[in-house]
Amino acid sequence: MTVSLDIHANNASPPVANQNSQAGKLSEPGNQKYRRHALRRSSSALMRQERVSCCGQKTIGGFASLHHHQGQSHFGSVETCGSVWMCPVCAAKITQGRLTELDELLDAHRRISGRAYMATLTIPHHRFQSCAELKQAVANAWRKVKTGKGWQTTRDCNGWIGDIRALEITHGNNGWHPHLHILIFFDQKATDGQMLEFGEWLFETWAKSVERNGFGQCSRNAFRYDRVNDSKGAAEYVGKWGVAMEMTKAHVKRSKNGRTPWQILTDYNETGDERDAALFQEYAIAFKGARQLTWSRAFKRKNLSKEPSIRKRYLEGEELSDQALSEELTMPETQTAFITRDLFKTISGKAMTADVLSAQERGGLNEVLTLLSDRGVLWKVTEVPGLLEGTFVPMLSPRTAGECPPEPFPKPT
Repeated sequence: MTVSLDIHANNASPPVANQNSQAGKLSEPGNQKYRRHALRRSSSALMRQERVSCCGQKTIGGFASLHHHQGQSHFGSVETCGSVWMCPVCAAKITQGRLTELDELLDAHRRISGRAYMATLTIPHHRFQSCAELKQAVANAWRKVKTGKGWQTTRDCNGWIGDIRALEITHGNNGWHPHLHILIFFDQKATDGQMLEFGEWLFETWAKSVERNGFGQCSRNAFRYDRVNDSKGAAEYVGKWGVAMEMTKAHVKRSKNGRTPWQILTDYNETGDERDAALFQEYAIAFKGARQLTWSRAFKRKNLSKEPSIRKRYLEGEELSDQALSEELTMPETQTAFITRDLFKTISGKAMTADVLSAQERGGLNEVLTLLSDRGVLWKVTEVPGLLEGTFVPMLSPRTAGECPPEPFPKPT
């Protein structure tokens, strides 16, 4: 059992395949937008019955809006799936929201001189066991750890005040490899001895629970219990959890213990190997609806009133859903244009959503229109009232081959 936190993040989104005209862009390290959009299209093709199949591809109503703010562009009024497991575009937004929460929580915990440890728990596994079976086994084992008088006594005697857990899974030579990462919070009165005693009890209880469920003996070598370094932010710890935050670095780094689901999807993108397609589908179905992070609930200590949950202890307001975090904040004052449903359908059908956003970031609407023309998309522009009251913005719509070409779009002043 170690007492210093060793950061070794699993990366959630490796290089994307060379696809059509984006081949060069996808191979460049800085093009996260292209990689995420390309992986989303692959996930959409594999999971046609799920919401990811429409994510970023369809407008809500008759128009999409185009926005630009602080150097970044995005679409408004476009469907989002809110899946942190199936969609790399939504996953990036959701994870950033969770990271912000964790940073705030850890900062508040440090201000009261609280302590924290990171525990890593896993179970023995074999090639023939399914992703869903192992995911359920981990959930059952953890539930039994936090049940009964043994848990209550250990919790109350060692200064535990809450925990946050995340489930990570990779796939390697021995099949699916699930593991839990638990961020454990102790109060300021907890001693080093108490916190280490809690860690010993945690492993022993976990190992007994796993063995009783018929999954064999846990290896102590696979157990990690690391003191969280007070000088570092939550992002590093969540990065270690491998829950999508590190997806943009995966073009240079891969998991040491097999492939993450995003790596599996990327390999399918590159090779079209149906075995990778089947693995990603198995994972996506098993994890559908699961929480990315699970915060410990409130409880009653002996002879004390009900304690607040670890989240409510430090953070104000209700926790936002994955769907809410995945939706872009659409501010009327940042709008640059409308795009009709038909034109947006053409753009998404040609896999150009990332291109359009990048074009606007490079050179504004003129660059977008040049891009459309270069890709053979016929367009026309009219002026209509914008989302912000009293303003007018361009409306981009499709032009038929028989219509007159549009006048040159005025350059920005």
